[in-house]
Amino acid sequence: MRKSIPFLLFILLSLVSCNLDLLNGKTPGFDSPFTPEVEIPFSGEATKRIIATSAYYEDRIVVRWDAVTGAETYTLERAEFSALPTAGSIDSAQWRRLESVEGTRYEDRDSSLRAGYYYAYRVTANSGLETGATSAFCYGCLLSPPQSVDATKGTDTARITISWTQMPGVDRYIIHSSGSSDTIAIGSEIAEVDQINAADPKGLVNSYSYTVPQASLGSTLYFAVTAVGENGQESEEMSPATSGYTRVIGAAASPEVQTTTRGDSTSEIRISWLRDSSSTEADPVSYTVTRSSEGSSEQVIYPQYQGQELSYDSASDTYYIVDTSNIRENVEYTYSIVAQNSIGMSPATSVTAYILSAPQSVSFSAEDRSYRLNVTLPVGAEDDENQWTYQMIITKEDGSSETVSLSQNELASYVVPITAETASDAAYQDEARKVEIRTVNGSLMSSSSVTASIRGIPDVPQLSVSSNRRSVFSANDNGVYPVEITMTNNSGYAPYDYVITRTNVGDNDEGGSQSFTTTDSTYYDNQDTEVGQVYSYSVIARDQLGRSSSSSSAAEGYGAITGEAFIEIFEDFVLKPWENGTLNPEYVSGSKSSIWNYIRQSGMGSLGSATVTGSALLGSPDSSLTGLTGTIHYNASYNGNFGGLVSFNYTPYMTEAVKYFDRDFYLAQSSSYSMDVSLSGSGSVSGGPFTLAGMYPGTVDFGGLSVSNNTFIGRYSLTQTHENGVVVSYEVRL
Repeated sequence: MRKSIPFLLFILLSLVSCNLDLLNGKTPGFDSPFTPEVEIPFSGEATKRIIATSAYYEDRIVVRWDAVTGAETYTLERAEFSALPTAGSIDSAQWRRLESVEGTRYEDRDSSLRAGYYYAYRVTANSGLETGATSAFCYGCLLSPPQSVDATKGTDTARITISWTQMPGVDRYIIHSSGSSDTIAIGSEIAEVDQINAADPKGLVNSYSYTVPQASLGSTLYFAVTAVGENGQESEEMSPATSGYTRVIGAAASPEVQTTTRGDSTSEIRISWLRDSSSTEADPVSYTVTRSSEGSSEQVIYPQYQGQELSYDSASDTYYIVDTSNIRENVEYTYSIVAQNSIGMSPATSVTAYILSAPQSVSFSAEDRSYRLNVTLPVGAEDDENQWTYQMIITKEDGSSETVSLSQNELASYVVPITAETASDAAYQDEARKVEIRTVNGSLMSSSSVTASIRGIPDVPQLSVSSNRRSVFSANDNGVYPVEITMTNNSGYAPYDYVITRTNVGDNDEGGSQSFTTTDSTYYDNQDTEVGQVYSYSVIARDQLGRSSSSSSAAEGYGAITGEAFIEIFEDFVLKPWENGTLNPEYVSGSKSSIWNYIRQSGMGSLGSATVTGSALLGSPDSSLTGLTGTIHYNASYNGNFGGLVSFNYTPYMTEAVKYFDRDFYLAQSSSYSMDVSLSGSGSVSGGPFTLAGMYPGTVDFGGLSVSNNTFIGRYSLTQTHENGVVVSYEVRL
């Protein structure tokens, strides 16, 4: 009978070895997440090619790029340019972040895309929370007809010259004509004209000289232009329509304009011209006045437009018209005045006019210890005859205000110095927080204004940090999901950015402190976070110049772990720490070798038994966790003539592994687990489940296991409970 003991020991040690294979991931048939997937490493490179459509679509720009190895998503950015973007303009561009996509194609259908503008795009590949290099830029544009079209009026007796400003990306233009502005439509084609410069057409004026049919000489004709992209697609929209006509010998002379409103009114435009001295009662001279602006069709405002009247000033012998119809700030209007007698129309006299307007835009940019004012001047400000000034009302931190008058040069170079280091400094109350600017022409001031604000120093932010939260993002290579860090700002000034400092808590402080900068109010930390490591976080909120209030109170957190990481720790450090001598050498040598030695040496005598309790397992447990020290009891006994029984009995205890903080893993209640093996190598498994508490609550149930041919068969299960209420169950099949 004694000869059967070594055989029985072989069976039992085979089972232990099988468990070690389970621990090391050698078990076939693992369900997700334990089944290792072949992951393609993320290269982190920039995509080698990115292209965007140029004048292909009227409502969108399509961007495509080559895939980056291992990338899961791509984030796009866009910048707008009024001229062809260059490397220099890209460096100073205001990039707007778009959305992230999983594929390598993006349709930009943003309603803010404007005709005649270039849009630069760049893309960055991402894998989980890892971000790769940013690509070079490409640019695209919408397919759009010209926004401004003109035609000569009475300058030639046989031809009308149609001209327009070219649009980016266009291959050619189609000119359409009609005898009425109401009937002009696509299909009334009179000519096709190629783009002058396909590489950089913006700002170039293209034209076509149209020989007018005999029957239409001296008559008003209307013209509009469509654009054709490189793919042969013609724009569905037409340019604004404009009128033109040929001169008839003997027609009236061109009107001589005397005065035009150029910033000397805030609501109306007045144009005056000398009365034609050739006008008689028998053959009176009449007048037609039209108005146009970029992006708008020509409109007759006299005599057809309702409400407009032609007035006469006998003192100056001039006619004049006052246009009050929907006159807008920062729009330059072109007026054409045509005189007509019984023979025909005169060549048109064209003038430009505008009302006094506020600057078109204003903003601040941070420069060292100051904020520079960036102003787009109003229409007309660059005209040499205009000597406008600007009234600026400055609102300070303390609520008081100051009004200053600036010349155009002073406005362009205006800088707001910042002298205070903290919000408690006396100088801080005198800092500018808002400016409001109006344009001044003598005693006249623009009706509207533009404003810009400067952020002040934000208050101390409130901080919350997640613990054991299962994230929608992937776990890192250590099997840890991101820690969610949420910053709440309750001050009157939104932070420009946040600086988060992370410090390791507990014995494992080799990582020291790390800092992360983010502009997002919610940050996910998955940068080298480890299983069982608790981190302390604090945050400061900064303004655009880097100033901040004091740091927030510290908050501790840690990431949830994957099922695979959970099982690995459970087996390595809690369930059978003596089976993995590499991770736990203290169990196979020295004072903690009792259990290992009993298993290893039992073939020399009997199977034996051993008990390890209290400090022999733990060292010195956390004093706040009194009563959680416990016992691992191992017993291997001879079971009649047919096999052996191996029992593992546990009472709650804390792990002693230096790698983990002293609250990560412990049994919530006493548990036991037994294997009953016959001489044939078959048998049953009973006991459990193991309920764990601490950082990673969960339950491990071995009830589905049995033994056959000296190895485990069946399954066991794991159920994890996460901070955010997520419960995840996995099944390990053998």
